[in-house]
Amino acid sequence: MEEGNTPINSRDTSIQGTIKIDIAEAPVTASAAPPSTATGQKKPEEPTAAPVDINKEWRRLIWACIWGYLGVNFLMFLRFFFPRALYEPNTIVNIGFPSSFQLGVNQQFLQSNRIWVVVEPGRLFVIFARCTHLGCMPDWLQQEDMFHCPCHGSE
Repeated sequence: MEEGNTPINSRDTSIQGTIKIDIAEAPVTASAAPPSTATGQKKPEEPTAAPVDINKEWRRLIWACIWGYLGVNFLMFLRFFFPRALYEPNTIVNIGFPSSFQLGVNQQFLQSNRIWVVVEPGRLFVIFARCTHLGCMPDWLQQEDMFHCPCHGSE
């Protein structure tokens, strides 16, 4: 034995030293060899924990998808109670007295209320300045005496 190494007593439960084994000197026996497949015996496989972990991860993924789906639907449900309402301008506009307007199309309220005030002999009417086709704001061409939509060229 080498110096510093002490033998282990089989009756003693405490470890008193280290054991060194030289693999080149260890005898090889037939029983130490792995079982051959020629005899038809298969080596018993050790159970692994990987399939259990994979199943657990799949369950977690599926539950995460389910809770995510339900969470998004709940948020859509809550969004229903807060509609995206466009607040239109007031439909009642005070434009003044009819005598304050000249004959023809008046564009005084075009920017503030998006309306034209049209005065003809014997009547006064108001036109909302929005194209019925695309919702654009048409232009009043005074030289040609007509409205022109810049979006699609309607007159």
